[in-house]
Amino acid sequence: MRDHYVDEERFRDYSRHVDGVEHDHGRKREREWDRDGEKNTEQQRNAIHHRSGDKDNEQQHHYRKRSRFDDHGSREISLDSFNDEMDQGENQLAVLSLKLQELHKERSEIEELVAEKQEGLSQLQENYQKLEDSVIAAKKLTSRRHIQLTKLHKCYLHMRDCDERFKQAEQELQVCLLILHGLYSSKF
Repeated sequence: MRDHYVDEERFRDYSRHVDGVEHDHGRKREREWDRDGEKNTEQQRNAIHHRSGDKDNEQQHHYRKRSRFDDHGSREISLDSFNDEMDQGENQLAVLSLKLQELHKERSEIEELVAEKQEGLSQLQENYQKLEDSVIAAKKLTSRRHIQLTKLHKCYLHMRDCDERFKQAEQELQVCLLILHGLYSSKF
């Protein structure tokens, strides 16, 4: 509704401007025609000696009538050109509105795409964090198992050492038993 009032106001301003210009232009044209008319009348008086005053009045009346007609015609032309300019402006406005709608649509699509990408990025960051936590947990577990393996290896070495000492002690015991057995046998 506001655009309608703005258009009417523009048309009134334009009409006032055109009327002023046409009025000035019309006065200028009338002065030129009056001068031309005076020259023509003088030439016609010299060429034709018997011309009546009515014909001169008729000719001036014709010029004035023609001037009013030309003013009316130029006003119609100005109104037509104003209407053409308005149509062109409306067409340009329609084209620009379509472009604006397309840009808004494209912007919405880009925003949706960015939102999807951000959601995907958040999911990737979450997965990365889980993976990093898993790697840290695996390193801790590996470290604990390595410590356990080291302890187990020490226990194995200690057991082997004990086994060797046990075997050595057993051999010494057998030697002692043999010696005792030999002493006991020799007494009896």
